[in-house]
Amino acid sequence: MQTIDLVRENAPLYAARNGVVEVEAGPATFLAVEGEGSPDTPAHTSAISRLFALAWAAKLALEYNGELAYDVPPLECLWLSDPSIAPEAPWQWRLMLRLPEAVTEARLAGPRRYVAERKGLDTTDIRRVRFTEGRAVQTLHTGPYGREAEAYARLDTYAGAHGLRLRGPGHDIYLNDPERVAPEKLKTLIRLAVSPHR
Repeated sequence: MQTIDLVRENAPLYAARNGVVEVEAGPATFLAVEGEGSPDTPAHTSAISRLFALAWAAKLALEYNGELAYDVPPLECLWLSDPSIAPEAPWQWRLMLRLPEAVTEARLAGPRRYVAERKGLDTTDIRRVRFTEGRAVQTLHTGPYGREAEAYARLDTYAGAHGLRLRGPGHDIYLNDPERVAPEKLKTLIRLAVSPHR
């Protein structure tokens, strides 16, 4: 059975460095679900639970069939609206988990049924998507999520000094579990796509 490591294969995109670095995020496949509301709302919490349930069911199905073994990568979130200027209700987000290419839409049918029957979870709004971020800058934020503005400011300063223009959406990659780690030890990669100033 083939074994792959999605994080290691894409190491620059998951490297926890304090300084600002430039990365190139090429096309990748994800499970994704969109919604709105602040991160402490039931909709957001439910979306995370359903996303991980489907991702794990898909992973275990491939392993059970002897086809492929891999670990489910860290949770990622695209902030489709700017939470610093929007009221809480309109916050729009897309939660994502990277997938191996082998997890096709057809291969998700069985795991979807399993999750519905065994866990009572509806995953019909979770889609398999392709996402290309392209050239981007990223930095590590350590501490509570509410202080991520500091990291975004570092990216803004770097971009300005290097003739780059930031373009959304904001991209968070959560490297540890807030239910197991104290807020001051949370590690989040913050990434923003960039393009040259013209």
